[in-house]
Amino acid sequence: SLCVHIMSNVARLSNANLKLVQVQVFFRHGARTPLHYVKSSLTDTPWPVETTADAPETVIPYEHVDFFTGKPVDESTFDLSYTPFKLPGGESIGMLTTIGQKDCHRMGGRLRKDYSGEGKLLSDPPKLSELGVRSTRVGRNLKSMRSVVAGLTGGHIDKPLVIPTMKFEEEVLFPNPKTCTFMTDVFEAGTRELNKNTKLQALKEKIKKALKVEYLVDELDDVEDKETKNCQVYYVRDDYAARKHNGFPIPPALDELEADMDHFAAVELLNELMGTQKDWASNLDINIGPVIHVILEKMNKHADLPPLHLTAVHDSTVLPVMAAFECCDELWPPFAADIIIELYSQASGTSPAEVFGPGESN
Repeated sequence: SLCVHIMSNVARLSNANLKLVQVQVFFRHGARTPLHYVKSSLTDTPWPVETTADAPETVIPYEHVDFFTGKPVDESTFDLSYTPFKLPGGESIGMLTTIGQKDCHRMGGRLRKDYSGEGKLLSDPPKLSELGVRSTRVGRNLKSMRSVVAGLTGGHIDKPLVIPTMKFEEEVLFPNPKTCTFMTDVFEAGTRELNKNTKLQALKEKIKKALKVEYLVDELDDVEDKETKNCQVYYVRDDYAARKHNGFPIPPALDELEADMDHFAAVELLNELMGTQKDWASNLDINIGPVIHVILEKMNKHADLPPLHLTAVHDSTVLPVMAAFECCDELWPPFAADIIIELYSQASGTSPAEVFGPGESN
């Protein structure tokens, strides 16, 4: 397990005279329909629209507004890279499922248990005025935020939850090639290194045998000659991890490769985001620096801000943030994984922070 304390000469928080003054939570969305579709004759999964029906306990009123203008966002202007692509059964790719909503609702309940009540950071039930929220402009993340806050408050809110987002070309909550063109060069360098990774290529051969296919083909990909090339391991993992988490069967031989797929899928994405492995550390600033800036700015202004900040992000955020904190285990973060950053005040000296990685608790 993982727990990193960014502290100086303090053995344990429980033994120090400290007061919790702020909590920041960066979480991946809950379970969704796949973004990729890697067919196998062994099994297939229908994704009817019923798999994404709203779980009643997660439904609270919310308003989706632009981060800069505060004006409502036209719901027809986003998710355009997902809704046109239909999976077997009729649902679109990348949609938060009912199970995914419940994932996030449970997270909210855990946060309430940890931080709400007499002598703790939040009221019980927590008030919307005690929360700062932010999401990417993606439907599954908006619904994940709604579900987390529903679990946190028990649905007891006196007004709609307001969720600010940015346009994709302005977004800073994930490594964004639209805001940093150098990332294209980083991607190309990282991809070249992946092509030389013999352990990765060996895993692809094992996956092909497990699925009984000649090539690993993402049916939704538009690359040239895809029928005679192997797609990324994280494409396969994306499809079959979504099936498994949402209760659908997957081939037993593929299930046995889960640990290796979790590792090499993460390596693939980190290489694509941060270049060759020797350059990962030096490329962190251009990759995830804006997110670290957000974290530090909120710490510096904690006295003027709500005590709890919830930010709905993606796997492409969680992995490099963990790398920046020097606690990345190179494993793909599960659905509804969360990073918790606690800020404490003390009588004198620098306020220490405590960082919890995905799946950790106090």
